[in-house]
Amino acid sequence: MQLTGRSNYAHFARDTGVDALSHPELLEQPKMAVYSATWFWDKADLNHYADHGTYRSLTLRINAKALAYKEREHFRKRAVTLLTRYPWDHWPGLC
Repeated sequence: MQLTGRSNYAHFARDTGVDALSHPELLEQPKMAVYSATWFWDKADLNHYADHGTYRSLTLRINAKALAYKEREHFRKRAVTLLTRYPWDHWPGLC
């Protein structure tokens, strides 16, 4: 997930103090990319949709046309399979 549009950059900058408008290249750094993605996830209240399993609605909040929805859904299901295959205590450093 990445920020798009000047208004998202401006809101991110206002909320976080990261001057993404003047320095958009900052969001190319892995930590800042994750920071901006989690900021957007929180601002768009995407946990609500994920927690209720309404993934198409979640996708529409991110991408109004739900572009590549089938591909996104494929990767979501694959991630769930991988992340639930093993107990978290087998993932050193993640918990």
